[in-house]
Amino acid sequence: MGKHEEFKNSSSEKINELKTEFELLKAEARNSQADRKEEISENLEKLEKLQNELEEKYSRVENFGDIAAQELSDAFFSSTEAFKDIIQQTKNKLK
Repeated sequence: MGKHEEFKNSSSEKINELKTEFELLKAEARNSQADRKEEISENLEKLEKLQNELEEKYSRVENFGDIAAQELSDAFFSSTEAFKDIIQQTKNKLK
């Protein structure tokens, strides 16, 4: 398996993990009676936007060859880290 295929597979796994965690977080936030509901809602909006960006970048990953794989890998990693950070911030606000 080439480097590009390995990256596509790991990226696919990562985006699916993050999307699942995001869906669980949205359900928890909807059921929350937290005082910080507005802040949580803002974080969920940020996550929606970041999810769209991740999916766009993943689509690019699927369509580019090995030459662009590292550049896309770096951009994808940066987006996943931002996504995870906001998920964690939202979880902290739900506590």
